[in-house]
Amino acid sequence: MERWQQVLLALVSLLVIFISVKQYSTSKASDTCTHYNNYIIFKNSPSHLSQGTNLYQGYEKEHYDVFKYTPTFALLFSPFLSVPDIIGLSAWNLLNALVWLFALFRLQKQSNRFFIFGLVIGVLELYIAVLNSQSNALIAGLLLWSYIYLEQEDFSRASLFIWLTAAIKLFGIVFFAMFLFYKGWHKKGIAYAILWGFILFVIPTVIVSFKTLFWQYGNYFDLLKADQSTFLKYSFLGWLQAWFNWEPNRTLVVLFALFFQFGLNIYKSMNRQENTKILMAASWLLWMVIFNHMSESATFIIAVTGVVIWWEYSKISIKMKLFLIVPIILFTCLGPSDIYPKAWRMVIVSDLQLKVFPCILIYAALLWELISQPLIKKGVDIEISA
Repeated sequence: MERWQQVLLALVSLLVIFISVKQYSTSKASDTCTHYNNYIIFKNSPSHLSQGTNLYQGYEKEHYDVFKYTPTFALLFSPFLSVPDIIGLSAWNLLNALVWLFALFRLQKQSNRFFIFGLVIGVLELYIAVLNSQSNALIAGLLLWSYIYLEQEDFSRASLFIWLTAAIKLFGIVFFAMFLFYKGWHKKGIAYAILWGFILFVIPTVIVSFKTLFWQYGNYFDLLKADQSTFLKYSFLGWLQAWFNWEPNRTLVVLFALFFQFGLNIYKSMNRQENTKILMAASWLLWMVIFNHMSESATFIIAVTGVVIWWEYSKISIKMKLFLIVPIILFTCLGPSDIYPKAWRMVIVSDLQLKVFPCILIYAALLWELISQPLIKKGVDIEISA
């Protein structure tokens, strides 16, 4: 590990521990809505799973809001049951941050100075995710690790990491589209995907029956269905509503976006251009947030991770990169921060949807770059008019 990486690792670790201690110390044990409420939701879920109670009902005496993850995630959080909150919260936040950071270290391509600038932008968004003791940095990190292992044609670990993200939030499953870029995906890739999907699905049966597990999943999908009727948060749909007072059918928009993205993925899987695979992975990270109508501020570490990868690997001019990255810094990363007056923050983040809009711009630029690339197949360059 290079010296600058050691320094950044130490600084990020100290920042995460400081945030964790601060969130813990400014909360009261008797509060049902602490400053680390998400961690309490996660920590209590293994007990609810083992007791056979509905994971997805409200537990107002324990915490605010409800558990919105799979029974597998509830089981995997079991180790945190036996440790004090201050230790568990710090360990959980460090797990999220370090899985994410080490993955990005592995993906460095440009000079240190150029790469560090992108990482600092990512850390700005990581701060928000850690402040909310959320799982999104872990999701982004695991998806990057799945890409890293795909590059080594290690379909087993790549499948495992994608399924682990899906155990937290289902949208991670779309990253399986990246398998199409690699030889053997239709044999080893599918086999390992089925194997790890089955293992992670049934693993809660070590403490509950299959009947209870299926009942919990029924409750889970009922919860997801109910989410479809709630208001729009920070997303492409939210931006359309805020700027144009237009709210098209959500399902149709998401399906169209998914088919387009997946179609592009299939088409580009034939491409042997140098940066195609990593840019496609970045576009999926952006897609997962932009087209999720329930994206919250803490979800954007996933999209900003895609931005960091785009910053590192895109071949567009540095002037255009700077033009697109400045709004990410000012509005996506710093929009919810105290550098703006409280009244401004609501206008920037929610009313004008400027949390998501810079991500939409970079996603559009990324798609254009992918579509405009010459198709290189079997040693023949085929120019694509764009």
